[in-house]
Amino acid sequence: DDDSRDALRGRRASDPGWMCHRHGVYGPRAVCACAHGLPDSHGGPAADARATGAARRADARKTVLAVDAFDAADAEPVLSALAARAASRADRLHADDGADAGGPAMDQQQAQSSDSTSETLPPRMPTAACAPTSPSGSDEAPPMTSEGAAAAGVPCISPAARLPSGPCSSSDGASPIVNSESAAAAMPATSRVKKVFEEMFSFMRSNDAAGLDRVKQQHFAPDAEIHWLDSGLVTRGLQEAAAIDEQVFLPSSDVSIYLREVCDVGCGQVDFYTDLTVKQPSPFLPLFPTGRLVRWRSMNRASFDDVGRVKRLLITMAPPQDGGLELGNFEGIAEFALALAMSESGCRLLQLAARSATAAIHHAMIASVQGHIWDLAATSHGQRFLQAYIAAAPAAAALFIVSEFSGRAADAAQHSTRSRILETLLEHCSPDQVSHLADELASCALELSQDLYGNFVMQQLLKRGSPEHRHRVAADLARCARSLSKHRQANNVVTAAIDHCCREDQVFLARALMSDRDGFAKLATHIAGSFVFKKLRRTGLAG
Repeated sequence: DDDSRDALRGRRASDPGWMCHRHGVYGPRAVCACAHGLPDSHGGPAADARATGAARRADARKTVLAVDAFDAADAEPVLSALAARAASRADRLHADDGADAGGPAMDQQQAQSSDSTSETLPPRMPTAACAPTSPSGSDEAPPMTSEGAAAAGVPCISPAARLPSGPCSSSDGASPIVNSESAAAAMPATSRVKKVFEEMFSFMRSNDAAGLDRVKQQHFAPDAEIHWLDSGLVTRGLQEAAAIDEQVFLPSSDVSIYLREVCDVGCGQVDFYTDLTVKQPSPFLPLFPTGRLVRWRSMNRASFDDVGRVKRLLITMAPPQDGGLELGNFEGIAEFALALAMSESGCRLLQLAARSATAAIHHAMIASVQGHIWDLAATSHGQRFLQAYIAAAPAAAALFIVSEFSGRAADAAQHSTRSRILETLLEHCSPDQVSHLADELASCALELSQDLYGNFVMQQLLKRGSPEHRHRVAADLARCARSLSKHRQANNVVTAAIDHCCREDQVFLARALMSDRDGFAKLATHIAGSFVFKKLRRTGLAG
């Protein structure tokens, strides 16, 4: 009508920038059917431009209506359609309320007056909101009897009819038949782990291959994976897992394995711990030396599929809970050191053994990886084991590593992980033991000083090397002292030379830097050269 049109024009004149933030429609609030329009802080043509850009960026945005070109006459069809839609919705809500109040009679009237369909809808089930209260005054509705359901026109479903049809139900109304897979899926994860693995361990202790196979067939997925994280051994499928049982657990009469702790970590995963004592008859499973009874504490994580079967099992070995590593543990680690060095958990065991083993165990550990040290030094886990071994073992025991790095020291110094082995060798070995490596490094001093990793090796050589090697490095640095001082990596090597070289070499290096007074003064304001300038001032070499 005219009043609503005048109100619409007044709203547009006072605040033309109405916008629906849900659909991105600009214009009067009534234009958007959701009625969530909010006033735009700017309005006007700027609001239209922002809305246009937003509509181009998002496919879900609606068409932008220009506020200035909008007229009430253009909005009349839209308003009429919205009014008709609201009226239709109100009629449907009224009809639903009538159906709830009148029951089947109202449904029959709706069916007779309906023009769009010839089929009648089933009577609505009474909801809790409209159900009568119990005589006791509580909100809980009393149970509906068959007579009351018939009077209300509601079909009464018997308990037997409510049972789902299929293999898990009984047609005569008896209790449903529940299969083992459904029971396993419904069982809590921790209870499932206790049930499955306690049965497995009991069959292992009694060397019952048939019982162990039956448990795995029932509770393990056909493609289940078992990962021995320490050694990188992986079995896929029940046949490969059975091979380990036949080689390790079943032939041995000294198997002792017990479940200790179970913890649900969520996301369908359960952690559990076991105490394991096994004498391996033949070399097959890492960490178990052949013919020796050895104890381990295993940390395991089991994952389950949708029906409750084990689909993945991760196994990590740790020292026994009541103490540290025993002789059998050391022998198992030394025997399989190469396989353990390739994994994260195995590397931890090797580092633990390297810090507490005897000289004989140290020799056995390095003998098992001899010939593979260069490759191990290139891996993140292997280089950690080698560093721990060099730091803990006697210096003479590290000569195996020095010999494999001889002739390749310059290449190793520019490698991300091998460079760390060189630093550890320079730190823990005597200058005489690493003299060949130091000669190779000193001959490439300028190149390595500017390398991302080699500069750290050169700093360690200046700190731990012999006076002869320090002098050779300082002489090479003095030839390009000013340019190296401004280098992002090499300035650290120049600073280390000023710190650790003899007094003569320090003065020689300072004179090379101060030969050009103007250039030396500019070092004070350079991002890298300022460190060299401050070091010279603190040592009194700058005058």
